[in-house]
Amino acid sequence: EAGPEGRSIRRPSPSPRGRQTSRNRQTSQTSRGPVAVDEDLAAPQRRRGPAHRKTRGWEIHYLLRTVALDLAVGLIAAALAFDLRFGEVTPYNQQYLVLSGLLPLALLVALAVNRAYERRMLYVGTEEYQRVLGAGLAVTAAVAVASYSLSIDLARGYVVIALPVATTACVLTRFANRKALHAARRRGECLRRVVVVGHELAVVGLT
Repeated sequence: EAGPEGRSIRRPSPSPRGRQTSRNRQTSQTSRGPVAVDEDLAAPQRRRGPAHRKTRGWEIHYLLRTVALDLAVGLIAAALAFDLRFGEVTPYNQQYLVLSGLLPLALLVALAVNRAYERRMLYVGTEEYQRVLGAGLAVTAAVAVASYSLSIDLARGYVVIALPVATTACVLTRFANRKALHAARRRGECLRRVVVVGHELAVVGLT
């Protein structure tokens, strides 16, 4: 622009820092508006509501109940074998009291090693029962090998009663536990949310 005396006067242009500041302000102003809403809609967060906690809770409860039943079965089988084989406690059979206390723990370890507590095995199918039978056979084989290699004189009647009874009762209690789960699901409890994709008639058949 020209001054009063005809001289040209240059006004200082805004500095790059000022431009950057104005841009940042515009960006911050727009981020306070609909942009924040769009970001929330584009990347929704998982909601942890009561349904999620309830679903996880019944699975943990089912697993703990299964472990408790296996432990109780082992204790009952060991007590039954001791009572049928010996009848009463004497200095001769006191070691079998210790063995009766270790038998349930050995059964739990064998079941865990044989993956009989995995979630994918517990609710459907026959794989769970096969793994229980495999764990029972493993415990029986381990007792036989240990008795032979260490020259331990075990009463065969005790072993024959305790291990088969524990294995069979374990299968039966797990079957009853699963039937109780199925009854709860018929009442609308202990369910999982799933997404079914397919034709309408096939989806209606599943539901």
